[in-house]
Parts: sequence; C-alpha cells; structure tokens
Amino acid sequence: MEQPKPASEIVSPIANGDSAAVNGSGSGPGSGSVSSSGSLKKSVHWSPELVTETTFTSSPRGQRSTYFNSSPSFNQSPPSFNVLETVVTVRNVLGRWGRKVGEATRKAETLAGNTWQHLKTSPSMAEAAMGRIAQGTKVLAEGGYEKIFLSTFETVPEEQLQNSFACYLSTSAGPVMGVLYISTAKIAYSSDNPISYKSEDKTEWSYYKAAAHETVNDEKCH
Repeated sequence: MEQPKPASEIVSPIANGDSAAVNGSGSGPGSGSVSSSGSLKKSVHWSPELVTETTFTSSPRGQRSTYFNSSPSFNQSPPSFNVLETVVTVRNVLGRWGRKVGEATRKAETLAGNTWQHLKTSPSMAEAAMGRIAQGTKVLAEGGYEKIFLSTFETVPEEQLQNSFACYLSTSAGPVMGVLYISTAKIAYSSDNPISYKSEDKTEWSYYKAAAHETVNDEKCH
C-alpha cells in the first residue's frame, strides 16, 4: 500500500499552469506558506477572530431583559374610587349646612318678629325704635345684662342671672318698655327709661321696677 505524502509535498494546480506547494509546518493553525514554481514566496496569516468559533447562549425562558423590566409603579392597580361614599359624604355636608342655615333663618325671623311686636306695641313707632337703640347702647356701656341686673336689684348669695328679654309691661299709664330678668331666685322687671308719676301735687320721675321671688323656667315676653 502506498504511503501518503507529507503535507509539505502536496502540490495543488494553479490556474496559470504553475504548481504551488502548501507547507503546513507554520507556527499556528491559521498560518501557512504558499510557494509557487518561481522563487517568490507569499505568507498568509489568518486572524484568530476569524477562525475562532463564536457561541451564543440563549437566556433562560423565565429571565427578562433589563431593557424590558417593568416599573413597580406600572404594575400597581389604580386606587379604588367609591362613588357611593363620595355621594353620601357630600349629602351629609349639605345636610349640616342646610340645618345651620335653617336655624339662622329662624333666629332672624324671631328677632324680626319680636322687634316688630315692640314697634307695634309702643304708642309711637319712632319712639320705640329709638328706645331700642338707646337700650342696646346702655347694655354695652354697662357691661351686659348681668351687671345691670346685679346693680339694679337686691340679690341673694350665689344668685345667677339665667336669661333676659326686652319686653313691654302694661301699666295704668300705658305700655312701658323695659327688660324682664329671670334669675335662679326671682323674676324682675326694670323699665329702660324713667316714667313720671304724681307725688303731693308734684311730678316725679323714676324707673319702674318690679320683682317676684320665684324660680321659673325661661319664658319669652312680648
């Protein structure tokens, strides 16, 4: 059997009719020398990057790319919005507001009704109006109804004023405008202005006062 020739003796044909021998005794797998029939020799060097096999490893199926990681804020569900609770809250607020308006309206109507009743009761409407203004000024100047009550009437220890009402007291001389006081010990009345009376053929002026020592619940006087 014929032995194979060494690699240095392998001759491959060239297109121009010359022969070239490939010498495999280079320094590496990617290097070799080509010799033609002439005296010129050419060396060919292969780049290691071209002859090195590149392998690609696929990522696991469950692993995601860092470029496609979703932010936690996008994964969160939107806050729940309960329309029924909002409607109930608005209704309660409007209800409280309506009750306050109703109470204020009733108080204004009561005040207006009482003032109109005072004006009708007085012999002179203009006089009654000026009297109410003067009485309000007096109350402010003297520090309130409680101080006027304590300075006008004799009181017992621990007696306290519970309420006061502007009203008219019917007398033989006609209606007298004043203030009705209700305390823990008595009911008392004092006129806003002094009234005239006869004493030994003389005309005297004095505040009209009356008191009844009895505890009564708050009552309105018109």
